[in-house]
Amino acid sequence: MCGGGGGDGGAAAREAERQRKQNEAIARVNRLFGVYTETPKPREEDFYYTDNTGDGGRVFDKAAYDRALQAWEAENARLRAAADENAQARTQLYDRTRQDVRDYYMNDLNRQRQDTERQARFGLARRGVIGGSSELDVGDNILEQYNRGVLDIGNRADAAATRLRTADEQARLDLISRIRSGMSAGNAVQSATTTLQNNLEAARSNAMADALGQVFSDYGYYVTEQARNRGYRRGRGGTFYANPRSYYGRT
Repeated sequence: MCGGGGGDGGAAAREAERQRKQNEAIARVNRLFGVYTETPKPREEDFYYTDNTGDGGRVFDKAAYDRALQAWEAENARLRAAADENAQARTQLYDRTRQDVRDYYMNDLNRQRQDTERQARFGLARRGVIGGSSELDVGDNILEQYNRGVLDIGNRADAAATRLRTADEQARLDLISRIRSGMSAGNAVQSATTTLQNNLEAARSNAMADALGQVFSDYGYYVTEQARNRGYRRGRGGTFYANPRSYYGRT
């Protein structure tokens, strides 16, 4: 009978070794993505030996098992800490991506607000209504549009961070599938590192690819021409300014 393999030529041992390496590769990839995978706990049955000094019975080596268990606990504590550190680092990147996208669009929104407020002041000044209720109404509506813009930007920023997190998780699951199909640990780790960086760059570039668009009504135009076109007459300005929807070109 060959090699003590139980009559299978050592196939069971080779399969066990293959599974062990595969599980180690999956655990390494998981750690890179901030996911902790516990290593196999020492088995008590592996710490029995034959007592050659007595009746030849099996004896449990508790001291050796306790040492192995202590080493296992220490190693898993180290691996857990490494996974937690990577998870925190990724979370910081998700948060930074959210903030970068928000800052990118907020710069445009604040610029549009400044331009709009300037246009509104010029328009109101031409009509001689600076300092009155018309100016307050316009200011309120500019603020309302600004707040809607801030909300939209927040949604865009949140979506960018969520897409990045989702892309990372999909990449992790894909790599695990590829490892189970035969991908080596070294190739899987290299691919994981590259994928994490690519996901980050893609999330930011895609989120900032679109323009914010025109958030505010063109007050320089509305306050002058549109008011007149809607039937404004001196002494009847309340007809236009009493309808906030007029500022958005709607009735």
